[in-house]
Amino acid sequence: MEDFLRANPGILFIFSAGNSGNGVLTPTCPTCYDYPHVISVSAIDQSGALTAWTNLGALLAAPGENIITSVPMKGKGAYSLESGYIFSNGASLSAPVVAAACAGRLLVHPGENHAEVREALVQSADKEDRYWGRIKNYGRVTSIGYLQFPSPRFLA
Repeated sequence: MEDFLRANPGILFIFSAGNSGNGVLTPTCPTCYDYPHVISVSAIDQSGALTAWTNLGALLAAPGENIITSVPMKGKGAYSLESGYIFSNGASLSAPVVAAACAGRLLVHPGENHAEVREALVQSADKEDRYWGRIKNYGRVTSIGYLQFPSPRFLA
């Protein structure tokens, strides 16, 4: 995986930290790779607290509990919902939140490269002491602040 990431610096990768909830501060791979085009995400609940089941050590945290998502409609059986939507949990639901924020960022700041998109995400995150030592940046993603955050190239 690391060889693949190194060979593709032009792609922005966003990985979920996983759902082992083992309390270990060392992130599992691929979130263990610290490249300017890699963003790793742990899950938080509606109150902003890290969920008990999310893996730690990611770059940032984002909502991952009680997220509405689509499911295949199979009539009666495993998915008997007529709507095709359920509320679900998982760090894998946190990663699309960050991906959407990054896509919005590139619409507002189309000239930014992946490193600048990542740096703006890190700098604009809401820093919370409760994440200290558990999330690398000890911050959670806030889309509005992120979209409005000045381009890192102008902050240097």
